[in-house]
Amino acid sequence: ARSQVSALADMFRHRHFVVLDAVISDEHCTGAHAEIIRADGEGLFEVSKVHSSQSNAAVAVPDRRSDRIFWLDPVAVDSGCFHSVLDAVERMDRIVRLLRDALPDELGCVVSRQRPMLSAYDEGARFERHCDNHCDAAHDEGDLTEIADSSATDD
Repeated sequence: ARSQVSALADMFRHRHFVVLDAVISDEHCTGAHAEIIRADGEGLFEVSKVHSSQSNAAVAVPDRRSDRIFWLDPVAVDSGCFHSVLDAVERMDRIVRLLRDALPDELGCVVSRQRPMLSAYDEGARFERHCDNHCDAAHDEGDLTEIADSSATDD
């Protein structure tokens, strides 16, 4: 696995992000999908918002971003309703720890993360690349993104 971590570290050095396919199994992906659909159906998700520098507030702008989001707070985590989602989060956390160890100069200062955010996209939903939560868009350090294979579902 050292060669895999080394390959990811090289990708991060050159591109400032990594994209990993198949981080979670098809079974866990199906489970996470069901957990997200259930939570969205229960009304836990809210329309995403973008920061408006004019009003210094978060506002809904559907022509820029129309997904719905849900931040996994401690209550949601403790509810026991997000087993597959939390398994995926733990796997990504392990990958970040491995990359941090392989890239101490670039990622050594990474000691925490924000709460996981889930997103739901309807057909035709809009999404605009953006920078969340107190980051400096002019100095983007990079991203770790897990992409589930959407070919298995029609959502």
